[in-house]
Amino acid sequence: MSDRDDVLHSASEGGLSATAAVVEAMPAHVGPATGAEFNRIRAALIPIACLRLDDVRFKFASSFIRPEAREEFVALAKLIKAHRNEALPPDLQHPPISIFGHADPVGNDDYNKLLSGRRAEAVFGVLTRDTAKWQKLFNGPIGNDIWGQDAIDIMTLTLAPNAPSGHTALFAAYMSFLCTADDGSVLKLEPREFLAKGADAKGKGDFQGCGEFNPVLIFSKDEANAFAQDPDKTDRDDQNAPNRRVIVFLFQPGTRITASKWPCPRATEGTGGCKARFWSDGEKRRSNQEIRRRFEQTRDTFACRFYHRMATLSPCERTLKEYQIRLFDQVANPLPFAPFRVFDGRNTTLGRVPGDAFITILDLKVPTTVTVKWSRPQPGDDANSPPPTETTVFEFQMDVFVDIEDDDSDQAALQRLHNLGYVQGTAPSNDIKDFQKDYKLAVNGTLDAPTKAKLLEVHSACEPVSKA
Repeated sequence: MSDRDDVLHSASEGGLSATAAVVEAMPAHVGPATGAEFNRIRAALIPIACLRLDDVRFKFASSFIRPEAREEFVALAKLIKAHRNEALPPDLQHPPISIFGHADPVGNDDYNKLLSGRRAEAVFGVLTRDTAKWQKLFNGPIGNDIWGQDAIDIMTLTLAPNAPSGHTALFAAYMSFLCTADDGSVLKLEPREFLAKGADAKGKGDFQGCGEFNPVLIFSKDEANAFAQDPDKTDRDDQNAPNRRVIVFLFQPGTRITASKWPCPRATEGTGGCKARFWSDGEKRRSNQEIRRRFEQTRDTFACRFYHRMATLSPCERTLKEYQIRLFDQVANPLPFAPFRVFDGRNTTLGRVPGDAFITILDLKVPTTVTVKWSRPQPGDDANSPPPTETTVFEFQMDVFVDIEDDDSDQAALQRLHNLGYVQGTAPSNDIKDFQKDYKLAVNGTLDAPTKAKLLEVHSACEPVSKA
């Protein structure tokens, strides 16, 4: 198993880390130069992976990062390691990153851009251990973004009993805590490992705030009016949470940009540079319309065309569907900690199921079929047991149909029968009879209405007594 296979998708309560779908490079036809040409080929800036830090990982309306964000920083370390290219020179092997902060469409543009930029800067500070940036954020509150004693108390309690005194030492220790995995591995980046390589003292190209210009969710006019009239803004703020996020994009190793030509303004600058990059209908895109809109469905909520083009394929800017497959033995006993191999048509994943025996697969292109191989765990196996390898021989193998059509066709019924493990007969009629016997139906070997109804019921419930 390569490192990359293990980190294609990792969802958490506070974010997501994911590898983007591979985009095929367009062929380029070139000829010898005469010396008068001005044409150049410029590769599109397309992220190869991403990390999303959700709003819950920050104090509300603040740039202070909560201790629970450690889970996402550890996931980022795995992503960076998985996407290194050791065929390049050492200083180009890492995937360069850039950080984008986003706010919800509440308040004014200027404030939201500053707040989202401060969140992006706080993340940059953690990754580079730049305590001076955190001190600047601490000393220069804006609006409700006040770190104050509350932030000091959170850091001190998190690091207790080894919390140091003094802001600089406390910030440094807390940053290290956020970036240290349980196995002791530590994530720490140098400015040169960012997209603009730290060339701009104020982070241009390395971190920026997009304010409220690229929401993933926009309320309908009726919803916006109702929220405006309601004195209690809790529901509005809760529903707006997906818009308050920080996205870290990873780019192909070797990618270079010129900081001075980067289209996004600095995190501390105003909104003019952002609006200069709007689509011609940018204001309409970010306005409330007749229906509620989500970017992943309508593709018309991002006002900035530069960010839209870069993020449109990113798994961090859409909801990833989750599919679960539970592993059983041949007599329908679930197999916690069973070793498995899954091939989903694009990627291979090797690992062990957790104690509930479920494999979780994200972002499949459905409908599809995944091939699952697995074995019974050995006595003493647990979550820390080593995963299988490419040469492991498994006891069981099965193709699983994902996202079966919701109808009563014979094809859908046979796919459900297959998923429930009735694949031992020499003909489908024999498998149907086995199912009918198990569920006390008329045993006739045909997909009659009662049999189809029971297949749908059992497949939908997927109780532990079901074969799978």
